[in-house]
Amino acid sequence: MSTPQVERAEREAFEEERARFWAERDRYREFFHFAPVGYCATDAVGVVREANETLGAMLGVAPNLLVGTPLSACVAEADRPDFRRRLLRLGGEEPEQSWELRLGRRRSERFWGEVTVARARTALDGGDLLWAV
Repeated sequence: MSTPQVERAEREAFEEERARFWAERDRYREFFHFAPVGYCATDAVGVVREANETLGAMLGVAPNLLVGTPLSACVAEADRPDFRRRLLRLGGEEPEQSWELRLGRRRSERFWGEVTVARARTALDGGDLLWAV
């Protein structure tokens, strides 16, 4: 093969790989946002970085409005001390936890939900938490 043919073949291979990457990314993004379980990602102190549609519906708020909000704001006041205590333990002794607590926004009705939280294995800063409700 001549140099232009090699370059064209490499470029085509690169474009095919890039298309596969974006298709896979879109598939996982759709899975996250439209899963039948409430999901969110927070920083190490529980501030929401991303939330899915199901969690937004459960809490009665658009998912984009949860971004930047402490997840504890969605926890019943009586359950917040336990929530914070468990959040602190995720630092080392318990890398994953599940428990029940009351959730909901201020003006919406509270409900009992089971939450499971774990540290993200791929977090660059080591602080991301993944939540399922």
